[in-house]
Amino acid sequence: FDQRPAYFSAPHGGIDMKIEGPLVGKDDVTGKPRKCDIQFYMAIEGMCGWHSNHNPDVPWIKPVSTTTIYDKATSLKAIRMSGLLACTFNSIGTRMGLPFGGYGVLGVCNDTAALVDFAVRGSTNMYPLISTGRFLMHTAACLVETHEILSKHEGMQQVAHDARRLASAACFMESDIHCSPTQLIGAVRRFNANYPESYFQITDDSRKLMDQVSKEYQDFLNTNSKKKVDAKKVGLKSEVAFMDYLVDHTSFQEDLS
Repeated sequence: FDQRPAYFSAPHGGIDMKIEGPLVGKDDVTGKPRKCDIQFYMAIEGMCGWHSNHNPDVPWIKPVSTTTIYDKATSLKAIRMSGLLACTFNSIGTRMGLPFGGYGVLGVCNDTAALVDFAVRGSTNMYPLISTGRFLMHTAACLVETHEILSKHEGMQQVAHDARRLASAACFMESDIHCSPTQLIGAVRRFNANYPESYFQITDDSRKLMDQVSKEYQDFLNTNSKKKVDAKKVGLKSEVAFMDYLVDHTSFQEDLS
């Protein structure tokens, strides 16, 4: 925009899970409950799944929550979806012989967390997202196949439904590598969500520039996103309800066409 660059310190992203209880046990000295901190993401080593959650202790990359903490029911759904997505990414990476198990082309840490978050809530604030259309199609197709297999087994209907929501999320996931003008509006929202507090002047300058670009396109398009307009047309008040509408009323052949 006006030949001025916006800068972003690309952070690591994932889904955090903190576990306490009998399986984790208590500290032998203090008697206090031990805590197990793990995180779901696609690692550069090539494995998508749950990893130990440890991060550098520096203020400008301190942990930032891009959504409200999931309640118990939502957490269990996210955990199921994480397992499905891990199997999807790992199988595609192996089947296609992708370098680093698909890290980078299938997506990076942020993309895996964003897909689950999008499938759970109907939107995500993760930034940046670098999955591209070609490999999002591979992801969606694999999840559709998983849905069809699971739906044939008794007692697996909920898991099959989760696979279908993940496939829908892959169909609607934005990309910050190939960003259209409409998608840029969402990108700016996600960009700002990851910078609740600025530590550098360049961050403030970049946020102002991104906001200016977003406003230009909002004024031109007179809408924030096509999804919200479509949701309004069918009488739905939230993106989460819109996702449910898609799952219940749209075939995947239509989704993927």
